[in-house]
Amino acid sequence: MCNRYIIILSIFLLLCSAEGQPRDHAVLTFFAGPVEIIDDSGKKAAEPEAGLKIPSGAIVKTGKNSLCWITIGNTQYTIPENSRMRISELSGNYSQSDNSFSSLKKLHHSAVNSYRTVVVAVRAEKMNRGSTLIDDRSVGVIQGSSADILCSYMENQFRLKDYHSVIKIHKENSSTIRKDHLKINFIAAMAHLNLCHYKEAVEVFKGIYAVSKADRLKYDSLYFCGFSYYAMNAYSDSIEHLSRYIESGSKKFIADAFYLRGLNYLRLEKRDLALRDFRTVIDLYSTHSIAGDAKREYQRLQ
Repeated sequence: MCNRYIIILSIFLLLCSAEGQPRDHAVLTFFAGPVEIIDDSGKKAAEPEAGLKIPSGAIVKTGKNSLCWITIGNTQYTIPENSRMRISELSGNYSQSDNSFSSLKKLHHSAVNSYRTVVVAVRAEKMNRGSTLIDDRSVGVIQGSSADILCSYMENQFRLKDYHSVIKIHKENSSTIRKDHLKINFIAAMAHLNLCHYKEAVEVFKGIYAVSKADRLKYDSLYFCGFSYYAMNAYSDSIEHLSRYIESGSKKFIADAFYLRGLNYLRLEKRDLALRDFRTVIDLYSTHSIAGDAKREYQRLQ
């Protein structure tokens, strides 16, 4: 009988402890536009950044033409523009959104995957050849004639999605990285983009196309500048860079560029120009993954 009571008590305590466990962390997976993470007093609790863990008591505040995605466990929540929502109060009402700003995440995912496919895993012997390469736990300055090793290391960390290490080592080696080390700078800019550091990404991308000749990285940088400016609500700047990309003749992100420029025109209330760009995507790039989004925007404006 005593053993029976002990078992019942153990089960009760186990259930109580399970109920007291906090639910999965809320993680900011993507955002664009003005987004704030604040506490009850209205003070800033943290700088927004992709991958940021947000406590349940924190409040997420979005501004005009902004959006953020919060993931809790296996559920993704979309907090639309001009909203103020406490993490602990998120419900199924925020699990879907028809806001056209959501398509920016699709463009971001497509572009990053396109770049990641060309990143090759680095062999350990190459990484250590003629270099004082510090491991992931303490990333430091790489000495000597090691631009190729630095590039390989950054590629490897990017492939592992360790974007903070990429940015850290790029910053710590900034005095020895030349402006014409385009691939090194491009990897750093992409790391900033993945963390939604749009301002920092633009600075690096602009430096690349300022010194680059007519090659892939120059044109890709133009596109990503346009992308980042849109995410910062700088629509005129975004249009300028996307237009330059379209005029360059590069085809890699051409459908994305027309669609994104259309969204910029839409934000600036230039309906006819937006319709023209959405129509271009529908007519010329009908098999592209963004064509469905362009068609929905086009029909909505009719």
